[in-house]
Amino acid sequence: MVFVMAGTGEGLGLAQALVRHGLNPTVSVVTADGARPFQQNGIPVRVGALERPALVGVLRACGARVLVDATHPYATGAHETARQAAMAAGIGLIRLQRPGIDGEAYPVHWVDGHEQAARLARSRGGVVFLATGGQTLLRYGLAFAVAPPVSFVVRLLPTRDNLLRCEQLGLPPDRIYAMKGPFPPSLNLALYQHAHARVLVTKDGHAQDGPDKIAPALALGMEVIVVRRPAGAGLATVSDVVAACLKAAETW
Repeated sequence: MVFVMAGTGEGLGLAQALVRHGLNPTVSVVTADGARPFQQNGIPVRVGALERPALVGVLRACGARVLVDATHPYATGAHETARQAAMAAGIGLIRLQRPGIDGEAYPVHWVDGHEQAARLARSRGGVVFLATGGQTLLRYGLAFAVAPPVSFVVRLLPTRDNLLRCEQLGLPPDRIYAMKGPFPPSLNLALYQHAHARVLVTKDGHAQDGPDKIAPALALGMEVIVVRRPAGAGLATVSDVVAACLKAAETW
């Protein structure tokens, strides 16, 4: 009865909580790797990106009464697809929007987009540690290639698409950290040191990014540039989402 678009670490815990409350979730993920945790826990899951018409069809076919958008805070396309599909299917929409970094706790540079982040990083000099994900790599790579070029290293998921992007930019292996997080502060510190990084460019993905990712950079005297989240609000915790689904179920 609840269809979950999963794309963050909270997705599995959310689905398990829905199962415990008898809400029969079906989960949608983009990759086979993302599907494995759900399959291992016996939770129905479909694999592959869904555009609006296909999503509407799936929602109707599985009898969903609520759509939960638990995709990444920066997945603006997925958020809009979820909004339009829920409206077209005539069902409720609930968004899980996990808390972000405490903006007052760390002396960082907040910017409104990747272009602004790239310009600011270029102006600072030194090696840039780029931790904004594979989807943005080409944008930064092109911005940093303008003469004089900016030296940068990138950390991203070790997927085929990401490595192809690195190859397209001509990045040598010693400038690529292909690994899957989350990363503890000690590992982040070691990677920054290994890269001789002067600037960290990242996104506001999770509240834990503050102590885990930003604090080690500041401890090394690095400058930190954080791209703000796109506008949008949602419920902050899995328990909040489950409670909202249970409330909606009272009318089914």
